[in-house]
Amino acid sequence: DFCINGLVGPDRVLHPHCHEVKYGYQPVLFKTIDAGEGKVLITNDYQHSTIDHLDISWEITADGTVIRQGTFPPIEGLAPGKERELLIPVDKKYFANPANLSPGEEYFLKVSFRLKNDTWWAKKGHVVAWHQAKLPFKSPDPVKIPAFIPDIMKVQDDFGVDDLVVTGKNFVVKFSKKSGYLESYKVDGVEYLCTPIMPNFWRPPVENDIHGRMPFFHGYCEPGFQAEFRKVKDVRSEKVASKKIARVTTVESRVDGEDDEHMGDYKVTYTIIGNGDLIIEVEFETISSFVRIGQQFDIPGQYKYMTWLGRGPHESYIDRFESADVGLFSGTVEQLFHMFVYPQETGNHVETRWFSLLDDAGKGLLFVGRGNLLSTSAWPVPQSKIAAAQHINKLYPLGPNVTVNVDYMQMGIGGQDGCGMMPREDMKVPAGKYKYAYLIRVVNNKMGMLKQVARQVHDV
Repeated sequence: DFCINGLVGPDRVLHPHCHEVKYGYQPVLFKTIDAGEGKVLITNDYQHSTIDHLDISWEITADGTVIRQGTFPPIEGLAPGKERELLIPVDKKYFANPANLSPGEEYFLKVSFRLKNDTWWAKKGHVVAWHQAKLPFKSPDPVKIPAFIPDIMKVQDDFGVDDLVVTGKNFVVKFSKKSGYLESYKVDGVEYLCTPIMPNFWRPPVENDIHGRMPFFHGYCEPGFQAEFRKVKDVRSEKVASKKIARVTTVESRVDGEDDEHMGDYKVTYTIIGNGDLIIEVEFETISSFVRIGQQFDIPGQYKYMTWLGRGPHESYIDRFESADVGLFSGTVEQLFHMFVYPQETGNHVETRWFSLLDDAGKGLLFVGRGNLLSTSAWPVPQSKIAAAQHINKLYPLGPNVTVNVDYMQMGIGGQDGCGMMPREDMKVPAGKYKYAYLIRVVNNKMGMLKQVARQVHDV
């Protein structure tokens, strides 16, 4: 696909990286001087023009919802290369009043420059340049889950039995002692997992991966080799003081298949709450770099509506995210999966606070980072099929499941050239110790707004 890997597809649909190019080329530059005071320095980066033709607007959001907004008249007579300070009326008194704030919220300021009139190339209102900055105001602490939580009814961890099963009032969670994987998550009689929750260190290769660098990761990253390169060391339930939680820990060792060299230990601790919530904590120590560090599993295809609080609305990666604002976004899993002519990694969202996957009735799963941001995506086609396909038509038919990726991070998708060189050092997933955690909760439309439910926390 050497001739079809630019910014725009043959069907005139923008590739996701086009948004990042636009952001990098924008003719107004920004520097946050003091976000809390609303001070932003702008620079006219045109070479031969003022910025009189651009209207200016600003907005403040709370977890993606606009709570304050306003406009400025165009700045007249600002010559190329010259600077001007904008003073946005942030209204600190508003944020000093707890009655105006919701628990756990984050606040962002955004400034946009838009065309004042129609032009031959774009209509009035087209965004030419923008900038987002986080505001330093603190919201109240997140709300703790209501005190009444049913007790765990039973933990079945018998010697000689292949499965470890945790049973609650309305749920059953099952682990395989042989594989160490969580294989079944059933709540109110509904099974939410089509495949086990498994570690994932791979991605469908992108252009820069294909041209030289992916062979470095074959073996200990690629899914086809993972069964050979992992050794389950321990799967056990732990005794805890509270009757309202159960805890299961799995530990595996990862080795290099060529010389049986120890590559690192991978430990997952599952805390099962009496109301059916799952808290998954991953700890991984490795002596080698990886493509990604995360977990992957399939859920039924009806959970196809994704909403997330994080960077969007288009995809983002650790080396391509500045054009993606932090906000509240939504779309179907198929809409969020970009159809590159040569199928490859797509649809990722960095700095995700939480995301949900729901069905037509508003029921499904909510995923929330526990003290850390997540790197997430959901695909309408399995990873193995994306990686094997050499043309977009090979992805069809889509489904039947939704593949979910809940990651700590993955390697940057760019390279220091276009022929397979690795990303910069700060865009890699280097050897070291990693730890992240997230919560899984079954939700429905009777619980209220998703973002309020997502800000509730367990004190465990």
